[in-house]
Amino acid sequence: LFLEQTPRNGSGFTLPGGKIEGIEFAKDALVRETLEEIGIVIPKKTLELVHVTQRKLKSLIEIIFFFRSTSDWTGDIVVKEPEKFIDTTWESIESPPEKLTNVLTHAFASMAQGKMYSQFPKAKKKVEKPLTDDVEEVKIEHKKTKKIDKKTEKKLKLNTTDDQTTLE
Repeated sequence: LFLEQTPRNGSGFTLPGGKIEGIEFAKDALVRETLEEIGIVIPKKTLELVHVTQRKLKSLIEIIFFFRSTSDWTGDIVVKEPEKFIDTTWESIESPPEKLTNVLTHAFASMAQGKMYSQFPKAKKKVEKPLTDDVEEVKIEHKKTKKIDKKTEKKLKLNTTDDQTTLE
């Protein structure tokens, strides 16, 4: 069961789930999050761990547990967090919706290879290219002249290199 995210949340498709709170176990968090997000109750005993992905965020390491459930859930599927999700759709992981989140695309590819564990690769920094090959870097400096008194002149540090002299 995939959730379609709002444009503010990326517009891609994701799975029900969320963060572990306090001393909660992963299965308990998934049961709680599924009820909060789509209004269904999944018995913990029906959850089977199928993959773990680890990724590095700016200031922490995130571990994502992927569980599969049998069809023993109860309730009516409804989007309960419309600020995050637009709709739900049933799709197979072999043929998921086109616009998956990057981490889901990675995890599904790892699962297809039979991997129980994977590491989500770090994002590569974009390298900006010039518009044309004949663009040269031009450095323009603005020089400002200011008169200073003798006391101030003694306090200033003079830095001299072969091609430039600056005051600090």
